[in-house]
Amino acid sequence: MHSILDIDLGYFTLAAKPLDTLEEVLAWARAPMTVVAEDHAEAVLRWKRLARHGLLAPTHVLHVDGHHDMMDTNRKINPVNAMFHVLSLWPRCRMHWMAHDTLDQPDMWLDQAAWTAVCNRFSMGQHRPAAWPTPTVVSIALGSYTGENLRTAALRYVSACHGVHQLHRGVRHRMHSPFCPDRRVRAQCGLDRGSHVETLQGMTPRL
Repeated sequence: MHSILDIDLGYFTLAAKPLDTLEEVLAWARAPMTVVAEDHAEAVLRWKRLARHGLLAPTHVLHVDGHHDMMDTNRKINPVNAMFHVLSLWPRCRMHWMAHDTLDQPDMWLDQAAWTAVCNRFSMGQHRPAAWPTPTVVSIALGSYTGENLRTAALRYVSACHGVHQLHRGVRHRMHSPFCPDRRVRAQCGLDRGSHVETLQGMTPRL
């Protein structure tokens, strides 16, 4: 079983105490692998790459975001349909959308056939379900409009988990170093070259 905590930092800008709320969610996670991307579309591409190498086939996705990202069914993945792609790619995967406001729902955007295909595996609410499995992967979408304090806090979390990432050192060479972050993100995180963090730049997968 692989559970993903999928975070959009923009979600926390609406919280009364953004940094405290972010740190509370991350403290619950402490996953052994982290994916860092600018948006959810790029993050899901990283998940697909990990799945091809046998490291990830998500069974649960906790989507912490102000948007459900299930607004169309275009074959090309983009930031507004990324979560629909997840449910389509992995037919056993369950998803919970955790949002402050869930008035805008996927069935308002998807056609009936598309919604029927995924609705039994989708739930939503303002809180994490009590029995939701602890994540094996934390996926962080930094976002273009997120405040610097939130971005810094998220990257500090990645740095704090540095030691846990060493669990995956044994597969690095067999996989042609797919976890090695680029210099920009590595510098932001304070990580050395041995850290195993999936990042946005320098690792565009072939689909």
